[in-house]
Amino acid sequence: MYADFKHIDPVKHKNLCGMDNAVIKDNLIRVDEVARKHQVRLVVRIPVIPGINDDSVTLHATGAFLANLENLDHVQFLPYHRLGVDTYRKLGRPYPLEDIRYPDAERMEQSRDLIRAYVRNVV
Repeated sequence: MYADFKHIDPVKHKNLCGMDNAVIKDNLIRVDEVARKHQVRLVVRIPVIPGINDDSVTLHATGAFLANLENLDHVQFLPYHRLGVDTYRKLGRPYPLEDIRYPDAERMEQSRDLIRAYVRNVV
């Protein structure tokens, strides 16, 4: 079972995604319970967005939250990509992350290391 998680801070999540993350966090806790009950692996995927969710404060808070998920199999970090740019253009909407670039391999590994303080299996 896969779950995506973009930002731990509700205000920053709202600025990024258009809504806060209270329901998302509650649902992730419920998904963890269901996964445990049915013995299904839970994988949380986090896009690493430079300057948005890759600072140490955010990653430590994310790790502390994820550490409470009892059935978490692993955390998968995904490098930010710009595949949505064309979709936004077709919709006539400005792309909110226009100036964001891909995270380099070093930044990806630093992000993983910060979460490993809380969760063993991070890829």
